Amino acid sequence: MPENSKGGRKPENPRPTPGDTSRGAAHGPLGSRVWVHQKPHPKKGDRDAAKSTKGPAPGHTTLKFGRHHVEPHANALVVLHRLAFEKMREQKETQEQGKLEGWQPHTPLHTWATECGAGQQRNPYLDAVLKRRRALLERMTAPRTTTSGALGRPRTHVLRLRLATEWRLVTGLGLQYGVLDSGLALHGTYGWPVIPASTLKGLAAAGARLTEADQEQVRRILGDPRPEDSPATSPPQGRGGAVFLDALPEARGVSVHSDTLTPHQQPYYTDTFPSAESEHNSGQGRTGPSEQVDRNGTEGKGGPRPPAEHHSPVPVPFLSVSGCLHVDLLGDDHDDLRTVADWLGKAGDEVGGGGRTSASHGYFTCDVIEEEAW
Repeated sequence: MPENSKGGRKPENPRPTPGDTSRGAAHGPLGSRVWVHQKPHPKKGDRDAAKSTKGPAPGHTTLKFGRHHVEPHANALVVLHRLAFEKMREQKETQEQGKLEGWQPHTPLHTWATECGAGQQRNPYLDAVLKRRRALLERMTAPRTTTSGALGRPRTHVLRLRLATEWRLVTGLGLQYGVLDSGLALHGTYGWPVIPASTLKGLAAAGARLTEADQEQVRRILGDPRPEDSPATSPPQGRGGAVFLDALPEARGVSVHSDTLTPHQQPYYTDTFPSAESEHNSGQGRTGPSEQVDRNGTEGKGGPRPPAEHHSPVPVPFLSVSGCLHVDLLGDDHDDLRTVADWLGKAGDEVGGGGRTSASHGYFTCDVIEEEAW
């Protein structure tokens, strides 16, 4: 993680000075190595510091590993999954110390993720992985060699698409990363933002419904989970003719943004959520429906607490992405792959992918990349 580490020595956190509230260590085993520092605002009367434009702006939080910054191409799975910080409260400005804005537990993690694209922007490994993917596709499309040595038809067909978000897109919103209530779909090895192949297949199915495609064609291309109705003649019986690969960021990477979901009337949704009913029935957690207790401690009867405007909103931060990703499709029939591309484009234009589509997230365009432009 550290930049410019020399001699393989383990980084050490600098010892905090008495009264230093601008830094905080992470919890857990990494807390002895990883910490967050916030640049305070200039002290009162310090005109030189106020005019200085060097370095980050006052209030900026920095994620550090020992005495060095956490690398911009560190694995986001490790950073987002393994790190947790305490909330730092805002402090009043004094003559002795500059003002600190404070931070929420997610602030250092989101700051790092947005500044480096969750580890994939300006990452030399991204270009290497894309070249490896291209080599795989070229080998899959190479003509078969017959027993006589002649070249036959290609082993399989490949169609590469460019998926471009119209604004932002978020997948994996239901995942929980450490202290983060909402997650982001990340590559299992490299930690980069991806669109899982299962999500792409679901979008293609949604596009097929929107275009009112023939059901037999949909089953043939996308498959059928019922073994007796499966179009496949060999295992696995549920497969279709099109194979989806995870969508990877293009060479210049995608941008990562810190967004906020702000649900209102949380007590009402908490009381009416299915898990709340099971807790009532089991006698665990909350009181029974006839003994509901609101947030102010007032007991009431008659079921769940009704939605009301006096309930405080509960902000939930999450990460989203924007930019272009490569979608690779494999199959035995090139026309079927073109059909899938049309279905994906229709789904991206009509319903969107991922979460928060009602708030303009998830809409995209899907264009075919000619083989010469790979």
